[in-house]
Amino acid sequence: MVCRNEDPGKAIADCVIDDDMQEIYHKLDEADGYIFGNPIFMGTVNAIMKTFCERFCWVLSKPGRWPLRGCPTPRTQKKKAAILIMSAGIVPAWMRRFCDDATKFFRGSLPCMLNAKIVGTLYAGSVGMNNPKSDRYFSKATALGEKLGRRMLRLQR
Repeated sequence: MVCRNEDPGKAIADCVIDDDMQEIYHKLDEADGYIFGNPIFMGTVNAIMKTFCERFCWVLSKPGRWPLRGCPTPRTQKKKAAILIMSAGIVPAWMRRFCDDATKFFRGSLPCMLNAKIVGTLYAGSVGMNNPKSDRYFSKATALGEKLGRRMLRLQR
């Protein structure tokens, strides 16, 4: 927990694990916006994505005071934006509310860790994904990317 206990005034806390994440922390800190894509496994984020988020959590956030003392709050004051794209290979989109805890995870985490407001989400269910000629989700993903771009431009002004 060296990173969690690091000086809260630092933009990026020190991480005792010396690996390629050191460069990624800086990229995450410098970014104006994010696109988080995740396959839905057993209704939530997969282990790789969860580990990734756990790695940058306390490096890019610090213990806050609200709503509970010690919960992460962003180290950066720079407002950012994010979109989420979730894909489910078996579950159709109409069943999203029963099997999409991943979006809830990101909605609860990204504002606290990265100071990122989620401006849109896409849940790509099984219908349309298995047909390579289908553009069912392509136009939705394009519109979502454009929305992220507009939001990032507004934040830069």
